[in-house]
Amino acid sequence: MGGSSEIKGSPTPESPNALSTAALVGGVVAAIATQRLVMEGLSGGAALAAFCGSVALFVGGLLGADSPRGTATSLLTCPSGHSGAHTPAATGSRRDIRLLLALLALTLGGITFVACGGNRFTPFNVTTWLLSMALGLAACWQGDVSSPWSLVSSPGKWLVRLMAPAGAGEATGLRLSGTGVALGAISLVSLSLLLYRIADVPAEMTSDHAEKLLDAQDVLDGQYRIFFPRNTGREALQFYLIAAMAPLTGLSYLTMKLGTVLVAACTLPFTFLLTRLLFGTGLALLATAILGSTRWLWQVARVGLRFPFPPAFGAAIFYFLVKAIRDRRRNDFLLCGLALGLAQHTYTALRLAPVAVLACLGVALAADVRRREPARRVRRLVMDTALMGVMALLACMPLARYAVEEPQSFLNRGVTRLSSDAQNAIPPDLLGVFLDNVKNALLMFNWRGDVVWVNTIPGERMLDPISGALFLLGCAYGLYRLLRYRELPYLYLFLLLCGALLPSMLSLAYPGENPSTVRSGMAIPVVAMLVALPVMLLARRLALLAAAGGPALGVAAERERFWGRRPGQGTLHVQQGVLSRTVAVATVAVLLVPIVRINVYQYFSIYARQHSQASQHTTQVARVVNGFLALGGRREDVYILPWAHWFDSRLVAIQTGDIRWQPLIPSVDDARKADGLPRQRLYVVHPDDQAALDRLAHWYPTAVRHVHALADTGGLPYFVTVLLPPGATSAP
Repeated sequence: MGGSSEIKGSPTPESPNALSTAALVGGVVAAIATQRLVMEGLSGGAALAAFCGSVALFVGGLLGADSPRGTATSLLTCPSGHSGAHTPAATGSRRDIRLLLALLALTLGGITFVACGGNRFTPFNVTTWLLSMALGLAACWQGDVSSPWSLVSSPGKWLVRLMAPAGAGEATGLRLSGTGVALGAISLVSLSLLLYRIADVPAEMTSDHAEKLLDAQDVLDGQYRIFFPRNTGREALQFYLIAAMAPLTGLSYLTMKLGTVLVAACTLPFTFLLTRLLFGTGLALLATAILGSTRWLWQVARVGLRFPFPPAFGAAIFYFLVKAIRDRRRNDFLLCGLALGLAQHTYTALRLAPVAVLACLGVALAADVRRREPARRVRRLVMDTALMGVMALLACMPLARYAVEEPQSFLNRGVTRLSSDAQNAIPPDLLGVFLDNVKNALLMFNWRGDVVWVNTIPGERMLDPISGALFLLGCAYGLYRLLRYRELPYLYLFLLLCGALLPSMLSLAYPGENPSTVRSGMAIPVVAMLVALPVMLLARRLALLAAAGGPALGVAAERERFWGRRPGQGTLHVQQGVLSRTVAVATVAVLLVPIVRINVYQYFSIYARQHSQASQHTTQVARVVNGFLALGGRREDVYILPWAHWFDSRLVAIQTGDIRWQPLIPSVDDARKADGLPRQRLYVVHPDDQAALDRLAHWYPTAVRHVHALADTGGLPYFVTVLLPPGATSAP
């Protein structure tokens, strides 16, 4: 392990041959073909047999030319220079300073807990909260106590250090490297896809969006809550993000979507860093490209709700966790704890992130004990894990106070998924339901996905046919390396995947909500890595085979011999290098380009169409109301008559620019209360509310009625507007 700075989990075959490479290619082709047949209705038994055959062929290709020993750097042993054990002992004065900082951090954390009573952020408790985290980092930071402050004072320097090749020395300046250019290009394309047609896909809001925008309005009104109890309760971070962006784009659906896209974009760099840590730069670039082109990420990012927080925070938590296990530097444990604690302020599914973290740390501890590592190393792991927990607690201290103060409200959303809305109502066959949930969650990539139309194409698999097949092969490859070579990186990867799926699996009271596109969002970065693994493996295998020989190189070899050069030198060496790189790039392109095309079609055509058809068509209603206002009408002269299962009138209020406006009136009889107003009045009525329409026609014979039929409703009437002239008075 000496000196290695990366955990290489993907092998470099030593002696590829045509037969094993053909088996590898055959396995990939067979898996993709099987996945396409599944989409066309292939039965479960036949699909299982075909997938097993594909995996067997793929693994046979591995056995035919795999290196006798894996090249994964075991996470059991820290690379030299990374464990931190060589750090000089702190002097007495420095220990005293750190102890003082630690006591101050804990004291301020306690003050924060007390001061956050009443579910309110105040300048005082926010200050104590931030100081407790900053002082906690400073007290435990490995190295110069002032180094954590460079995160704030010199963010560019830290970014260069993070993006530098693993094992490189201290970055002295911003240099343009091939990796940096490639990552920049991938990030730019990914961000472009995240923002493409953001204003109109998805087009319509739901009632959840109204609730969130009302919470954001509360923030703008000075109600700085720690936890927002409206609509069964929500963590606060998104509402402060919306409020911060409101001056730029207003309090609107577009503001929500732009904010969540920015959050989703943070998944890209952390996925790159995590993948590079495990498998090297090449696979990291490929996994980031796959991540940016997957419909799953677009779905959670563009709907405007809190759904992109799990993949973004999940990628950050997993990166610092794996780095902490590998390097055993206390700083990584602290940053992992900080990310873990802050994540609790975002989305309920992230409450289960500690399960995956502790599972991986448990494996690391067991591996240390099994290998009979020095007791000091084991104690350090336990101590650093405890410090990580303290850091996480400091980061989520305001929410912890709310949880103690209002446990029912805090736990309501999660508990109802476990035991239903009825108190103490537990599913009779709890284990059976859980096991069925596990099965369905694992099948969502290749067989049947989420059924919630708001978040995805109902029933469609989470992955496109190519990515789904590659994901299956990536899991098979990981199991192969884990079982044959005991390579722990793959065990950590599977633990992270299972932990990420746990929020969806635990929907015991509502098993129909599993699999969930959004609750399993932490899995997105891990899935991207598993999809990328067989692609990179195949590209390397074909590139090595191309470099080893072929008709074109045979002619070149004869030319080399004629001129007296040894094969493998001079022109031949250059041609081999060019050919192998060309083959590798072509292999990646052959698989990646169709993935992008399929995902673009599925999201921007199929998903966009079905979402528009199933939505509340409040945009059309708001367009008519805005037209009335543009012609001189007043908002208070617009009335919406109620109708069951129609649309949420709050959405119309939001889309007309006043979230506080309440246009809904109890019944048509209330129309007569506004008789004699010297202004026009506009009534919005359901087309099936014939009684209301007849009354309005009888009372106001001069009113102008217009039926609005929409293309998304199949040309059927969706609403009727009745325009009353100024001064209209109802007839007896």
